[in-house]
Amino acid sequence: MDQKAGTAIYEGSVLVRQGTIEIEADYLKIFSDPTSGELKRLEAKGTPSKFRQQLDETGAMIISEGDALEYDTVASKLELNGDSYLKRDLDEIDAEYILYMLNDETFRAENRGQGRVNMTLQPAKNEETP
Repeated sequence: MDQKAGTAIYEGSVLVRQGTIEIEADYLKIFSDPTSGELKRLEAKGTPSKFRQQLDETGAMIISEGDALEYDTVASKLELNGDSYLKRDLDEIDAEYILYMLNDETFRAENRGQGRVNMTLQPAKNEETP
């Protein structure tokens, strides 16, 4: 742990919980603001690394995993690399790379080699007007 640089490295069977976020990994590097101690970014590696977050008060969850992940709290984005999977409600994505923007719930998925991006997306719910 380097408090002046605002970094900490954890190795082994790592489990981190902060609020509604949970991360599991074999290796975790945490970047925080050296002055305030506020969390800025997490880098995780594992087989797989896992990220979960409750999205709202209804209990809707985002569940994801990949060989490596990066969670940027400032930009509110989650990047998954290598054998990646993301599930939000009933929507599911499998790809080599997934970028998920948590604030606006948008994503980009790519296979950077051979293979396919596989998605199961549910239709948007229509709101009926009285």
